[in-house]
Amino acid sequence: MDDKFASIIHGIEEGRLLFDNLRKSIAYTLTHCCACIFPMLLNFIGGVPAPMSALQMLSMDLGTDLPPAISLAYENPESNIMKYPPRKRGTRLVSFAMLSYSYLITPVIICIGSFAAYYYTFWKNDVNPHDLWFTDSKYFVSPVSGGNFTASSGRTLDPDQQIDVAYQAAAACYITTVTSQAYHIWMCRTRKASIITHGFRNVYTFLAVISMVVVTVLLVYVPGLREGMGSSPPPPEVWAFSFGNAVLLMIYNEVRKFFIRRSPYNKFVRLVKW
Repeated sequence: MDDKFASIIHGIEEGRLLFDNLRKSIAYTLTHCCACIFPMLLNFIGGVPAPMSALQMLSMDLGTDLPPAISLAYENPESNIMKYPPRKRGTRLVSFAMLSYSYLITPVIICIGSFAAYYYTFWKNDVNPHDLWFTDSKYFVSPVSGGNFTASSGRTLDPDQQIDVAYQAAAACYITTVTSQAYHIWMCRTRKASIITHGFRNVYTFLAVISMVVVTVLLVYVPGLREGMGSSPPPPEVWAFSFGNAVLLMIYNEVRKFFIRRSPYNKFVRLVKW
């Protein structure tokens, strides 16, 4: 509209940035879906106490995960965004590689830490993981119909103690899942470039991560809110479980992006390129 050929270049760059940021936001948003589904499958198939309550999962859908997904709309273009040829006309916004990344690979990594925090909380309360199989119909649910529960360690938990331990474990799983997503948002800020060279200039992502942590703390530790969410303050060390997830997510994504930059058309690389 300003009759300058240079504006065509800026328009193409803006179009590529829009497409990239949409993909980043979709990949991030889809990830938490399976990160919530896998713990529920453990409950349905193995009969263990629910790793997260319905309200905790809903709080991720409508609360903690929304700000980070929106913050990706303000992401700066990657330094090499204009060095690649135009994408094909039939290129899909949601590709098979993205679906495998968001529904299989990343949720599995996140659930490693979430399950570890969940079982660790029970172990911390003298309940071994193998004690939990097929107990959710009588124990660790409200109301408790099976009476006192005796673990293999010899400890006996009355109904009130069972509910408290189950709430602690659910809070531990919830904390680890949310904080893992807080680490994951940084990995989604680039599709090809290393996050180290791309930098950390998007202030909206910082604000979004802070809001995630604040909401999580409120829902886990504030009396009145925590009971309604099915939470009870877990052992403080469960906050560290997501650090392992952060390392795995960073290693996987940095290696994946390295090969995308080096051999973008390799048939194996295309399986993880979104």
